[in-house]
Amino acid sequence: MQLNVSMNFDLGVDEVVELLADEEFLQFKADKSQTTLLAADIMRHDDGALTSAVRRTMSSDLIPQNLRSFVGNQLEVRQTEAWAEPDLSPGQRHGTFALEITGAPVRISGNMVVRPTESGAVLEYTGDVVAAVPLFASMVESAVGQAITQVLESEQDFALEWLANKG
Repeated sequence: MQLNVSMNFDLGVDEVVELLADEEFLQFKADKSQTTLLAADIMRHDDGALTSAVRRTMSSDLIPQNLRSFVGNQLEVRQTEAWAEPDLSPGQRHGTFALEITGAPVRISGNMVVRPTESGAVLEYTGDVVAAVPLFASMVESAVGQAITQVLESEQDFALEWLANKG
């Protein structure tokens, strides 16, 4: 299944990337989404590249009941984002992401880009949801893809609230 999520921000391109790697924002986002942040490892490189590895647990309530046997009741999600250095594409930031659910036969990976807009920037995730479940792969991919899309889309609202509270 293909994953496509876009989020608009009233921030500059580099500010969006920095927000996504802000440990206080990551904790705020976990609290707002009723998940538990287990670890957030942020690595900043001298050339401006950035890598974040985040582990959190969440309820599998977003997954249909009949498919929870494939993913369990509690999910441990590991999300890694690697942003290239800023000067590779002037005005834009490009990166890759991978999202795994520990113990579940599902993996999501793809590309990210932040582009400037008239009012700020847009963050786009594009990738593939792949489930290694014989006979049921497409159902699991669809259910997990929809759940992850909802989680990612809600992050835009969390960012707006976070920024309003900080300012």
